[in-house]
Amino acid sequence: MNLFDKFNSWLNNVEVSVVNTVSIIAPWLAPLIPAYLTHKHSQSFLSFSTGMAWVSACVVELLGFSTVSTVVSFWKHNQKYKDKKNHSPLWLAVGAFTYYLLVVLAVNVLLSIEYYSTRALIAITLLTTLSLPAAVTIAIRSQHSETKKQISKRYKSKSNATNASSNGHKSKIKAIAKCPQCEYVALKETQKQANLAISAHMKKHKKEKEYD
Repeated sequence: MNLFDKFNSWLNNVEVSVVNTVSIIAPWLAPLIPAYLTHKHSQSFLSFSTGMAWVSACVVELLGFSTVSTVVSFWKHNQKYKDKKNHSPLWLAVGAFTYYLLVVLAVNVLLSIEYYSTRALIAITLLTTLSLPAAVTIAIRSQHSETKKQISKRYKSKSNATNASSNGHKSKIKAIAKCPQCEYVALKETQKQANLAISAHMKKHKKEKEYD
């Protein structure tokens, strides 16, 4: 590998690291915008104090994260376990998410209809729902990481089981006997078993000669 190949490989690694870092940080920053809108409108239209306005903003956004994460988690669980008696209450989680969505839209959009133009209301609605793709991204990344861990554990378990089986099989082989007429080798636990296997094999040679 020459210098340019090494540099290209380094750039690719940096790119992957940067993309991964941005993918982790950006979804956590996105809810700050709807949280600010909730804080502002709670003060302006509901006469909340500054402290309670921030409390309401944090509660609403954290509720959004938790409901979305719960929906994704329950959906993944129900996909994994097909038997209905093992299912998690997915529709309850969806109902909680729907209620959260109604609350945040009411505070950030409905209360401000008389004060903003149509274009501004559309922008506020989109900014308010910005936390939804962020929450979904965080939830599915978390599920993906958990899935990779489970796959890795299963792979290691299978590998360990295979090695243990192979080592156990090898440990049982304690006697070897070779056929004097061909390359056949009998691998057995005892010398007696190996000799018997060679005797049976020699009988085959004898029968082959009789047929000839």
